[in-house]
Amino acid sequence: MKIAKIYLFGVYLSMAPIISTLDKNFAAFAQSTMARRRPDRNYVISQLQYYQTQYNKNGLFKDFLLRLEAFALGMEDSNLLDIAGMVFSKLAKFPTTDEMKEQFLRGGLRIARKQRDPIHILARIVDLKKLYESSGNNNQHFKMLFQEEKALTNIVENFEKAQGSYRTVAKGTASIDKYRLQLARTKVDIAKKLRPCDAYARLIEAKAIFADLCCQKELRFVEKMLSRFS
Repeated sequence: MKIAKIYLFGVYLSMAPIISTLDKNFAAFAQSTMARRRPDRNYVISQLQYYQTQYNKNGLFKDFLLRLEAFALGMEDSNLLDIAGMVFSKLAKFPTTDEMKEQFLRGGLRIARKQRDPIHILARIVDLKKLYESSGNNNQHFKMLFQEEKALTNIVENFEKAQGSYRTVAKGTASIDKYRLQLARTKVDIAKKLRPCDAYARLIEAKAIFADLCCQKELRFVEKMLSRFS
């Protein structure tokens, strides 16, 4: 079979076999979009929805995922990061294998880091944490908890900057207190998995946040955990 390839600044992006006129049309759409300096986001969204419908009608959902991932990678290679991030986010919401979902989420995380967008970095880390938790990957889940703590700390300590870097215009960010609460809960989740000597500092930090936010239920829980150290 012929392979559709898009040439981007010296890099070939393989898009999977061309097996129909639909494939050729999608390849042409992808090529023209990546050639533009500022593709219209709404137009891209409408076209992707159209192709998703067409591929589904023809029973080619898996083929569509391959082409959509290749499209996202091509947009990333063209430094059209807003579109690439949007497509990776869309890919991660489709019903697919855990392995593919992880690949899509890590693609979205990579884009968010390139854009230095702390709030989207946090969102993708949380998505990965939940994926690893549901799949029973305890080692990766534990790693994501530490990354979540780091991302939340960055947002809380640099909240105005994080707000200014947020790449989604459709909705605003949560309040700083919501991020502080999430940070405290993450510290508790980490502390549950650490040795007592390593858990203590995080529990003290979480307690201070819960007290400041008047979260009495969480505060009592942490105090109960801390009572084991006395």
